Amino acid sequence: MSILCMFGSHSWKGCKCVSCGKIRDTEHEWSGCKCAVCGSFRDRDHNWDDEKCRTCGRRLSADLIAKRWAEKLQATKDYHALAAYCCTYSSEDESSDLWSAKRVNALEVLSLGGRDAVDAMLAEMERGKDKDSRVADILVDIGDPKAVPLLKQLLDRDEWDSYSWTYKRTLKFINCYPQYQGEVEKVACATCGKVRPVTETKQCKDKRFCKDTCWSKRGGVLEHGIGTDCPFYAEGVCMAGGRDTGLCSLQTGSYVSSCHVYAMH
Repeated sequence: MSILCMFGSHSWKGCKCVSCGKIRDTEHEWSGCKCAVCGSFRDRDHNWDDEKCRTCGRRLSADLIAKRWAEKLQATKDYHALAAYCCTYSSEDESSDLWSAKRVNALEVLSLGGRDAVDAMLAEMERGKDKDSRVADILVDIGDPKAVPLLKQLLDRDEWDSYSWTYKRTLKFINCYPQYQGEVEKVACATCGKVRPVTETKQCKDKRFCKDTCWSKRGGVLEHGIGTDCPFYAEGVCMAGGRDTGLCSLQTGSYVSSCHVYAMH
């Protein structure tokens, strides 16, 4: 370092002192977002790919990544990919923020797609594990009667709570088209095997049980806890308070030493 640099009198060539290498935030030689002289970065003129700048590696926000992703699928009218994202649960490969942002953007594009997006939404909702109520709301808003059979099936299966906005709107919509509703679906009870209308059954995990006779016995079919010496345990079900509170979940060990409904709280 020169004496002059020690006293603050640098020999500047653009943004860098040729004597000591000190950097100043002025007179950079920008190539996109990066200075060709000192390697500094600036928050503009990035060379973005889908998620980050190819030059500096800075990542886009989750909202911008999701927006670009949805716009790309919108441009190709790939409504299946958008609808599939709305009918699956979150992925371990993505942060919860990115997953949520993608769903918001996907729903917006599907809504804008109108009738062109109906077939894709129906196919992916039928196939997917997550029957997102917002997809049902979009289908009701579009008003295409071809959505009636699937929406009726989902209502019959108690997919959405009967007091919810989605349930009420969907019920009103399908009742406008009784000719498209078809017969009530029939399913076999996982306990007794009897085939009966799905409306006479209830679902627990991936199986259905007769509401009136087999629901309380579902613990004999589904995985449940051990209920060791518990006075509230009945056929795999926890009957704390004299009512069905769900399958016993106590496996081996604690719940602060073997439960009895967590030692009555």
